[in-house]
Amino acid sequence: YKAKTSQAPRRIVALSPYGKAIIAYQKKEYEEALYYINTCINQDSSQFQYILLKIQVLIDMHNITGALALLVSRIYKDPESQLWYSVMHLLAGTYAPIDAVIGTLEYINHNIKYYWADMYLSDLYMRQRFYNNAQEHLQHALLVCTNKVLKTEIYFMLGLIAYELSDFCSVEYAIREGIAQQVTHASLYNMAAYYYATKGHNIPKATYYIQKALDHDPDNIHYKDTLGMVWYKSGAYDKAEQLFDTLHIQEPADSTIALHAAKTKYKLEKKEEAYILMHKARQTACHQHE
Repeated sequence: YKAKTSQAPRRIVALSPYGKAIIAYQKKEYEEALYYINTCINQDSSQFQYILLKIQVLIDMHNITGALALLVSRIYKDPESQLWYSVMHLLAGTYAPIDAVIGTLEYINHNIKYYWADMYLSDLYMRQRFYNNAQEHLQHALLVCTNKVLKTEIYFMLGLIAYELSDFCSVEYAIREGIAQQVTHASLYNMAAYYYATKGHNIPKATYYIQKALDHDPDNIHYKDTLGMVWYKSGAYDKAEQLFDTLHIQEPADSTIALHAAKTKYKLEKKEEAYILMHKARQTACHQHE
């Protein structure tokens, strides 16, 4: 069998320019890879895999400016497509400096009146804790967005920012407007439950929304933490303590859970345990309101 197959004529498969580009890239022959991928793009610029490979080649050549410029050109061709905005967002902080990506997205946002740039800019500003900038972009996105699912997410993000700024009137507004979109959003329900338990002084509403959140995701540890706060605020300290202890064992580095456990133990006159937990929470707290 081996003798016969060795004598059989070999078929020579001609590689496409895209295949040659991939092989050159794998060999780290970036100039050659760039030549072949440009050939592909010149033949058919609508193939997104060609653009993605060129971006990767440019990144590995340390040509971040070229990669960002290519993404800008694709966004200008199809400003409603999320793909190229998301690729640019992924580059931030990994392959490209966040400030460079923010500057590029701000340039796009100035020239294209569509919401994707605002959405990704708000996330990048939130990462850097520039909450007012993030808030401004989300509010601008609301003016042009008609998609109810996306609008619900925007209101949820606005609620998160308002919490960081301790602007609880805006938190309530964001919750109310988000829920009015009538789109299932478990994280928004969780936020509503936490707000009504801690600031809105409405335990029945808090109970209703945390149950909706848990119905959607019953194993979510953050939703369970909110359930504990609902119990705490309703005076069921023993039940809340048991839940917080369990959650703290599962997530010992979570400052919010440690803080809630500490407050509950303090109410139960377990002050030494409360101080230990409060110290842990202080060491790991990352949110302004905490």
